[in-house]
Amino acid sequence: MRKILDMCPAKRKVALESVDQFKADGVQAFGWLKNALEKMEVKSVIHKPVFVNYTKRLEEYEFFLKHDYYMLLQMNHHSADMCINYALSDPQIPEYKSDECNNKNDHLYKISRAFILKELVQDINANITHFQRDILENEKDVEIEDIKITIEESENAIQMWKNHIVRRWHSNMVRKDILENLENGDAMVTIDFGQKILPRKHTESQQDYFGKAGLSNHIMHTIYKNYGTLVQHTIITFTGYIDQDNVAVAAILLNGLKLLADKGVKNVIIRSDRAAYYHNPALIISMPKIAEAAGLTIKTYSYSEAQAGKSTADVETARLKGIIRDFLHSGNDVQTAEQMFNAIDRACKEGRVDGVTAVLAEELPASDQKQKLSLPDFQYLGEIEYFKYIDEGHAIWVYKHYKIGAGKVININSMISNLKVHQLQKVRYSTPTTLFWREKQIMFKNPKTAIIPAESSAAAANPPLQPAEESANKLHHCHVEGCRDTFLTEQNLQKHMLVGKHNILPVKETIDERAYSLFYDHVTGVKQTHDKFVHAVMALDDYTINENEVENMGWALKQASRRTKYTPEIQKFLNDQYVLFLTSGQRRVDAYIVQQRMRESRNPLFKANERLSAGKIASYFSSRQSKLKALAAKSSAAAADEAATQQRIREAVEQEQANDDAFDQQYQEDPIYFSEADDIISSIRTRSQPGSQPNEIVLPDEE
Repeated sequence: MRKILDMCPAKRKVALESVDQFKADGVQAFGWLKNALEKMEVKSVIHKPVFVNYTKRLEEYEFFLKHDYYMLLQMNHHSADMCINYALSDPQIPEYKSDECNNKNDHLYKISRAFILKELVQDINANITHFQRDILENEKDVEIEDIKITIEESENAIQMWKNHIVRRWHSNMVRKDILENLENGDAMVTIDFGQKILPRKHTESQQDYFGKAGLSNHIMHTIYKNYGTLVQHTIITFTGYIDQDNVAVAAILLNGLKLLADKGVKNVIIRSDRAAYYHNPALIISMPKIAEAAGLTIKTYSYSEAQAGKSTADVETARLKGIIRDFLHSGNDVQTAEQMFNAIDRACKEGRVDGVTAVLAEELPASDQKQKLSLPDFQYLGEIEYFKYIDEGHAIWVYKHYKIGAGKVININSMISNLKVHQLQKVRYSTPTTLFWREKQIMFKNPKTAIIPAESSAAAANPPLQPAEESANKLHHCHVEGCRDTFLTEQNLQKHMLVGKHNILPVKETIDERAYSLFYDHVTGVKQTHDKFVHAVMALDDYTINENEVENMGWALKQASRRTKYTPEIQKFLNDQYVLFLTSGQRRVDAYIVQQRMRESRNPLFKANERLSAGKIASYFSSRQSKLKALAAKSSAAAADEAATQQRIREAVEQEQANDDAFDQQYQEDPIYFSEADDIISSIRTRSQPGSQPNEIVLPDEE
């Protein structure tokens, strides 16, 4: 058991926070599919054994996407599902199309687990078609229609997650390639607006605790190659309450690059996420001007996929927030940007940190100084990942994806000439630390930490393959999913995380996957037979597919966000939900509940492309808040008038009923009142007259 746990550590399942939207939607879609299968079993569309089989296949595919799919991807592969070059090539634009892996005939190899969902959806649809034709006799059933829509909606969400995994693999590869090719004097700068810091008092009243707004901070994490050694420095800029836009980013970036240029940095490679203030034509075009003002050269600017590529900036943000918390617990308030700056400055003065510069910007450029620019030939800038500046910054070499296709050159000389870059005003800097460049594995100074010899450190950073018994004493495991590396010290783990060279192996492998895995070579030790094994496996009919079954080239490319079309039915539904929430005493609308109600709605029954996410629903309510509030107030007034009218009607009816009861009482007490008994006796007498049948009594209401 200990050997098993050492190779496959047991972990407690925990809730995940700040997961990228693609993964969150994909995991949710698997839940929708499972619910759809349960409904199909209840309605006898499928039987119990089929339900169990479908559920197991669905769980297997979910496991595949969560754990093994990322590990099996390669730049070149005979399967379209695993080939990065094929998946991220644009078939419409030759400049963004790979010279390799650009033919369907080269991708006929079948990875069985990659086809699980496609084959499962085909089987489910076949069962539904059979049920509608033979059982329902082609009559419409609203529950069956809802199941079909749910399957389509879920399949789309899962496919988007799969596409994101491909782009994430490529994004991490770009970062690793940049680090491996850094030359002396080059630096990779990762920029990011950190999560806003809430102002706090050391002794805070309950009244002060509520109603806070966070203060912005911007991180520039630099990895610099200095005489063959990678070192790092972090610049954190406290800006207070600002609009996070491209004007502020350009000013912050210029200030930070000046600091780096003074310390010997000559060339800079910049990476950021795809936030709107980074993914902005004006910022991209202004890079040569920023570099000229800073006194260095910006070689490239690249964007990372969500949850891939800016982990070092996130680590530095967490580290510096820890220093601010220590400052708070020492009896100080951190309510303003200046007090947060003082927290970092004190740590620098006391020598508790190295390689950190805190910047306090008391005055930033106004947002009304934005310049509206656009890159020619691009309607959707979000599809571009990599920009390379050439001809001394007068042109940009644009790639949709790094190293895929020859790229396209765009001249920006005319746009740069009228471009103005603003600077920060009234800037303060923290006390210089003892070492400006921090060794890449040292996070905090700790005099009690034993110094590890260089040989031991190198061995720990790159552990050789060894039996489980020898690695049992290694305490620090890499937390990157699929990475099997372990380390003796936390410093070596941090070094490993910074460089990003992970020893990734899939949790499970089938025979067709193993044909393309180097793990096969380590297991068999017979490298010369590897190619023969691959060709033998590909010759089997079970592991080949027809050309029409191969995914189209560029299937994983990021698509432009479709503008949401709010049909009259969608608008009426959302407006009714808004009014319902406000008239029921709620102060705000819960978009997640509205999303669920929209999926459960049967009249109208929304199609897959009409079912909105919680984010789009919240955006709809936010953009129309004033109109919807007026509608809710009008509906409340109309409801109040209707309630008053109904009350008056009820009172009138009750009064009339009371009058009728009094009349009936007076009528019954009258001597000439003709009761029901009198009516029966009169009828009997009539039937007993001559001409009537003897002994025949007919009641008045009998026919």
